[in-house]
Amino acid sequence: MKNKIFEGTGIIDPDILKEIINKNENLIVIDSQEVYIQKYYDDLKKKGYDVHVLNLKNLNRSESWNILDYPYTLYKNGDIDKTIDILDSITNTITYESASIDNFWSITSADLIQGIILGLFADCEYSRINFKSIWQQLESINEKYMDSDKLSIYFKHKNSSDLSYMKASTTLNAPRDTKNSIVAVAKSKLMGIAARNNLLNIISGNNIKIENFAKEKQALFIIHPEIPAVYNLVIPIFINELEAFLMNKNNSKCNILISNLSYIPYIYNLEKFLQPSNSRNIAYSINIVSKDRYKETYDIKSIENMEMGKTVDTNSKIAFTKYPETTSLDLETFDLNKYFEERGIKDSIITCTSDIIKEVDKKIDELERSEG
Repeated sequence: MKNKIFEGTGIIDPDILKEIINKNENLIVIDSQEVYIQKYYDDLKKKGYDVHVLNLKNLNRSESWNILDYPYTLYKNGDIDKTIDILDSITNTITYESASIDNFWSITSADLIQGIILGLFADCEYSRINFKSIWQQLESINEKYMDSDKLSIYFKHKNSSDLSYMKASTTLNAPRDTKNSIVAVAKSKLMGIAARNNLLNIISGNNIKIENFAKEKQALFIIHPEIPAVYNLVIPIFINELEAFLMNKNNSKCNILISNLSYIPYIYNLEKFLQPSNSRNIAYSINIVSKDRYKETYDIKSIENMEMGKTVDTNSKIAFTKYPETTSLDLETFDLNKYFEERGIKDSIITCTSDIIKEVDKKIDELERSEG
């Protein structure tokens, strides 16, 4: 399987899918113009493909994919190294800054988000592991508790060798102003996701499973806005998880077609994915628009020896009509107060005179009993 790069302002020729479908190879099409889904959706169904649609252009007409499902499964199965690799790709995608001179803030905010995710993996039920819980944890820095705040107390009551603590420790051990700034950066990066309930729905459900791509005849269309948008963060995260899952598996061949790379946020490890490898049964067909546009974000050497093609123009303006209705989810979140209560982590700050008197009386009673 060879990777192919296409230059031009049009789209990759839709007929490139014919050969893939005739070979019954798995297929992922990342598209903004809906040309491929219009042309091949019915054919794929007739050929027995399991076809799914992740619609980031219209979040009310989409199936769902839980971003945290696969790394959580790895974590519960004890594959910690692979869990961390995937969480690295998730958090680095969310916090990525292309022109940052000082990347301290993007690195530390990514580590903090990853620490929170690992904490959720360890401490709460599966149904509460979602980006709404991550946001809630970040917000808890504003809630005073004991001699600090709830976020800090949560981590400080973990063992120093705990994975979540180690990831969050740079933030926890920083001076107060620095800690608050790291949290502020993390919140600014997550705001676009956490503030949109319809997007939270899409990335928290389970219609689409990464594990299904080990089977034959799988097809996924990812439809996205024709401008760079926060919704499109889902795409590079999906690609990284799929690559991690299919690595070294004797699975059906998988083809990934990206109709316009310039609309997609930075794809972590893309240059590595484009290198030929016998251990990966994944081939890419990517429209880069131009080499100059590509090298604005990626190392130009990664495509120098690849087969080049030209895009084609399309006048198709017909909207696809078979999109599914989005299932509305009532997302539950991690209950930090319950967590503290179950572990006896109590706020020891006494706030009124009556509480002080009660504490004094209690100590006197204890002393009298011990002397008696």
